[in-house]
Amino acid sequence: MILATDLLSTYLLRATAQQSNATCLPQYNWMNNSQNQNPCVVASYIMGVCWNGPFDVPALGPGIYYYQVNGLPTACECSAVAYCLISACAACQNGPYFNWPSWSRNCSTAYVGYPFSIPSGTAIPQWAYQNVTSSGDFNIGLAQEVGDGPESAAPTALVTTSSTTASPTPPPTSFTLSTTLPSTQPLTTSSISFASSTSSSSTQKGAIVGGVVGGGVGLAAAATVTWFFVCRRRKIRLPRADDDE
Repeated sequence: MILATDLLSTYLLRATAQQSNATCLPQYNWMNNSQNQNPCVVASYIMGVCWNGPFDVPALGPGIYYYQVNGLPTACECSAVAYCLISACAACQNGPYFNWPSWSRNCSTAYVGYPFSIPSGTAIPQWAYQNVTSSGDFNIGLAQEVGDGPESAAPTALVTTSSTTASPTPPPTSFTLSTTLPSTQPLTTSSISFASSTSSSSTQKGAIVGGVVGGGVGLAAAATVTWFFVCRRRKIRLPRADDDE
């Protein structure tokens, strides 16, 4: 059974005299082995073991991804090493690739490593020995960290996988490296407290009002006292009527 999506088409791997015409982008040169072979070429070698000859891994076109050969997958295709190489081959062309559960869904037995002797004429880089049976996917960052050497044969331990349905892994164009991380917190303005002028204004206003009121009361009191003494003096100085007689 071939997995497909509405937007992507499958490119079936097939046995042929040609090995691979796929070209990796320069930023993926770290994927090359000691013989300067890209992962597509290496994959064609190790897949050819199960087909008794060279195996074609063609270049990907837009919206196309690799999948297994028609029919029951071979032990080569069901090895995690082959999956990593095919995934890396797709990634280095900026193409999508399946996760491991989807790739191995038709395998009766899935191999953690590569179950055969490495054919002459190639070498499997160390990064292709990822244990994708536990991680579930080819990890480009981990592959780059591990690097090429030492190039050695994979263990032949066996694991079984359960059937599952999953979507292809997004193309590595969504994988970016950055020395800085964007802030996940909203920017906040600093809290600055300013001294309120309300209290001082009230105090000043109260002093002014109090001074006016107090001054008014003082003037009224002074006027009353003055009026009292003036009236009293006038009263004293007024002549009596019997004095004129």
